[in-house]
Amino acid sequence: MKLKNVTVVVTRYFGGIKLGAGGLIRAYSNSVTNAVEKVGVIKRVLQQELIFSVPYNRFDEIDHYLKTTDVFIANTEYGVDVKIHIFLDDDDQEKTKNDLTNLLSGQVEFTKGQKRYNEIPVKDNNFHEQ
Repeated sequence: MKLKNVTVVVTRYFGGIKLGAGGLIRAYSNSVTNAVEKVGVIKRVLQQELIFSVPYNRFDEIDHYLKTTDVFIANTEYGVDVKIHIFLDDDDQEKTKNDLTNLLSGQVEFTKGQKRYNEIPVKDNNFHEQ
């Protein structure tokens, strides 16, 4: 599965030797594979924070766009306007900024915040290619 930074503990309650070395290896590796498939996998991605504000009457539309495009919303502050902090991959910044600018009829300004690693769920089971 080519996973990194993983610790797995498999507890064996039966101390016999009936499975043999090969059987134990298969049993342990199958346990780990099943657990990973059930729990899921995340990848750590370096992302750029973008901060922008929207009026309350436009918030639902922007919130819907961000959620349907799987943009990581780090924080939402409710003041005079709604201030939204999002994190994006470098490759997604321009498209997302253009989409938001179009949705808000050009009435938006973006401020770059910090860069940080975020944990993003891997959506398919093809862990090898991530």
